[in-house]
Amino acid sequence: MWNRIAPMSTTTTRILRRLQAAGFSQTEISRRAQIPQPTLSKWAAGRAAKAADAALRLREMELAEFGPAVRGGSARRVADQG
Repeated sequence: MWNRIAPMSTTTTRILRRLQAAGFSQTEISRRAQIPQPTLSKWAAGRAAKAADAALRLREMELAEFGPAVRGGSARRVADQG
């Protein structure tokens, strides 16, 4: 499952810190994000799979291009919307 463990990325670090600063526990993040709590613990300890960070960066690009309402299907770029 964890092919190669890399140092925690800035993307993963930023997301976890922001959620925890907002008062979310690892248990709550796990439940709401549907991510196993042991996985969150690994990330909090500074270990994250490279593929996970790559997926997060891809999602950030999607959000930047299409906005937060994107859930799948076709979407127009934010710049094209007005």
